[in-house]
Amino acid sequence: MTSTNPVLPTILEKILSEDNEPDAVFTALMPALCEVLQCDRCFLYLRNPQTCVGKITYCWVQDSKWQDLTGSDWVEEIDLIEKDPLMAIAFRTPSAVFVEDILTAGSETLNLASLAGVFRASCFNPRASIPGWATVRHRRALYF
Repeated sequence: MTSTNPVLPTILEKILSEDNEPDAVFTALMPALCEVLQCDRCFLYLRNPQTCVGKITYCWVQDSKWQDLTGSDWVEEIDLIEKDPLMAIAFRTPSAVFVEDILTAGSETLNLASLAGVFRASCFNPRASIPGWATVRHRRALYF
């Protein structure tokens, strides 16, 4: 009989199986996810669909030259939708978007000028990006 349960990488399984407070779990998950996904940085964006605001609550960067976005202010969703097409996509669908080359991506997918305000140009390497989001839906409301 074939199992249909997904198998998590050992490092993630270990973190999720320990009986820790949520703060300890999310703090440990950020670098572990970067290791598993082989990426440079990872952050958790917390969204309240009733108030249409969100903020970055956890962030891990591989190199200190990259901006740690933890502790950002609460941001109104409408501001993000207007400035960041990727976040607008995230609010509409749980599917991840692959951006092969940020320098040639269309404006319907990526606002490079907006990214420059968040990630200094020298810090946004490599040129590819896979913004992925895990979503939680409750009573048809989308939480990140």
